[in-house]
Amino acid sequence: MFNKILNLISKLIVIGAVILVILLGGVRLIGFTPYAVTTGSMEPKYKVGSLVYVRHIDPQKIEVGDVITFRILKDELATHRVIKIEDIGGSLQFWTKGDANNISDGAPVNETDVVGKVYFTIPMLGFFANFLSDMRGKVIFICAALILLVIIWLNDYLIKENSTKAGISEQNISTECQGETSDKKYSRSSTDL
Repeated sequence: MFNKILNLISKLIVIGAVILVILLGGVRLIGFTPYAVTTGSMEPKYKVGSLVYVRHIDPQKIEVGDVITFRILKDELATHRVIKIEDIGGSLQFWTKGDANNISDGAPVNETDVVGKVYFTIPMLGFFANFLSDMRGKVIFICAALILLVIIWLNDYLIKENSTKAGISEQNISTECQGETSDKKYSRSSTDL
């Protein structure tokens, strides 16, 4: 019974890990980049700790009301809603505002700073993504994965060991039963003479 429970738990953990790999990395194969929401500026739509999935879009296709991710500094991104679009000398400028903010952002976003448009979100997954982006998180995750592999291996080993022992016991019982039966047959045949 314990082996069955352990086997079920290990299978669920493996399935969960595969799903996480797909949600955190596999989506990149189809053009999405996940980003963790770290501030409350887009609440309630995108809560802190959510993971937003952004895909590159031609700036010409961005419309008022779209939520875009853009560079505000070299290594810093923001995700806000477009509230106004201006074409200044052939270059698009996007005025943005966080849904939870009272005022719009202080400066427009140049089209060259647009990373992409947000297409969907998964609540709470951003916390895990941030955890994995830290070296300590990566080490903990790798150690947990190794422990899981050891548990799965031990479980399989114990199941095989128990099956082997059960097979030997059944074989011994069968042999003993056959021996008793042949003794009884022999003794009957000798008394009948």
